[in-house]
Amino acid sequence: MISVESRVHRVLRQCSTFRGSGSGDFRRIVATAPLAVSEEPICVLKGEEGQTDLVVTDQRILFGEGERWESLRFDDITTIKGYESKEDTNRLHVTVKNGEDVVVRSPGSQSDGLEFFRFLMRVEEDQR
Repeated sequence: MISVESRVHRVLRQCSTFRGSGSGDFRRIVATAPLAVSEEPICVLKGEEGQTDLVVTDQRILFGEGERWESLRFDDITTIKGYESKEDTNRLHVTVKNGEDVVVRSPGSQSDGLEFFRFLMRVEEDQR
């Protein structure tokens, strides 16, 4: 099994929205995210004006801002449904173990959205 950190390095670091642990954006956004003591933040996908930031940890992704954050644990993912049109590559529908459908919007360009989709698919496969 490949680690989430390795998947981030292989797939997400090429995204224009990627911010690693050395960046000011990373530190600022991670400081507001509700992280568990046991999890390690790996990267941030920084949203532009009007887009949501994503924090990727070794256990889950968190998306939101300020005091309004949602999360999606990698080991809860059962299926991932990609975009329905080229104009909507940044919206993914993820079904979790309890049957709930979670919509995750990745920040950035269409190609960033496709890379995030590829990342989630690979991490989901690694969790099996």
